[in-house]
Amino acid sequence: MAISVDQNLGDSESLPQLLARAEREYQLIEDGTLPNSHAAITELIRKFETATKYVSVLGLFSRNEKLEEIPTSDLPFLLLPAYLAKLFLKLNDSRLERLETAEIYIKDFLGRCKDYEVPGHLAIPFSLVSNSRGAAEIGDEIPHHSPVEILQNATAKRAAKIAALHQKLESQEKTAQLKKRIDAGTADDDVEVRAD
Repeated sequence: MAISVDQNLGDSESLPQLLARAEREYQLIEDGTLPNSHAAITELIRKFETATKYVSVLGLFSRNEKLEEIPTSDLPFLLLPAYLAKLFLKLNDSRLERLETAEIYIKDFLGRCKDYEVPGHLAIPFSLVSNSRGAAEIGDEIPHHSPVEILQNATAKRAAKIAALHQKLESQEKTAQLKKRIDAGTADDDVEVRAD
């Protein structure tokens, strides 16, 4: 990822450097070290939006991929919409517009989690996923369902929650196995741990 991002002063930095700098500033605002001013937040939003634009231009992500197929170095870029949503919620001007913008970013983030099958993705309701992924818009008329459809939906939600729980438990088991192997000094990057 050797793309450089030109800044106003003529500096250039790589996309990972831009994200790392923006994440540091974000953490400083969250910790209260940096002032939580409108100008500081707006500037930080600009940095995250610039990073988002470059991620899009580079085509780092494809909906055809699963989480395991994404290079580890690219994983932090999945968080860009979540950062932007949180920052837009901190702005106090044009409150309704800011809430709507934050909602778009949150739906985009949740949609990515669902697309890439991030652990826990089965618990994300389709109604919270962005419109580009086929969900209804907020304010759309909610269709009336028959009792059978309501029961089927409830059963599907329950099955999704159970599947998410099984996925979480499996993930915890794999993590425990890896920790044991690391502690024992037998861990190998190329060996996949299988839960039997």
